[in-house]
Amino acid sequence: MQKTKKFYKEIYLVGDVSRLKENAWNNFLLVGEKNWDYYFLPFNTTVEHEAIKDVEILEFSSAKKLQNALQKISKEVLINYCLDDKFYILKYA
Repeated sequence: MQKTKKFYKEIYLVGDVSRLKENAWNNFLLVGEKNWDYYFLPFNTTVEHEAIKDVEILEFSSAKKLQNALQKISKEVLINYCLDDKFYILKYA
């Protein structure tokens, strides 16, 4: 069972985070496990990024609960997941 579920109309996938200004990190959402992709809330930037629309972030209380949920989510809607400090699944809404 998930703890929280948040919907975002748009987020950014930023490839080269080394070029970001420090204040951009105020918009940081998560780093994905698949390719170490960095996801942010939208912000003004000249750094190359990809906008991803209509997504949800599901938060879980444990890695085990996240792993169980991953098995039930369609690969077509799964974008990425995070097992770092918190346990998140990023997916299309």
